[in-house]
Amino acid sequence: MNQEEIVAKILLDIKAVQVRVNPPFTWNTGLLAPIYCDNRLPISYLKERNLIIEGLKEKIIQNNLQFDVIAGTATAGIPWASFLALELNKPMVYVRSQPKDY
Repeated sequence: MNQEEIVAKILLDIKAVQVRVNPPFTWNTGLLAPIYCDNRLPISYLKERNLIIEGLKEKIIQNNLQFDVIAGTATAGIPWASFLALELNKPMVYVRSQPKDY
């Protein structure tokens, strides 16, 4: 099984992926979609979380990606960026969807 299949199986096994047509899910962007993946859910599954991080790390290495920092989007992307930054010994930042008002 390749990394993509492993991650897909994990997400399906822990029920992070949901399908709903009527009514569809409304994403933060306002987009209506029949599928939703709760990227916060796998954080609570240690073995599965480690497999996902290992897969991300392998993809970076396989593609010889060079970068200075790892960024995660608020909110679900922050822990994933943090896990990966720790694994790769890279600094980490997070990106807000909107700037603060102050």
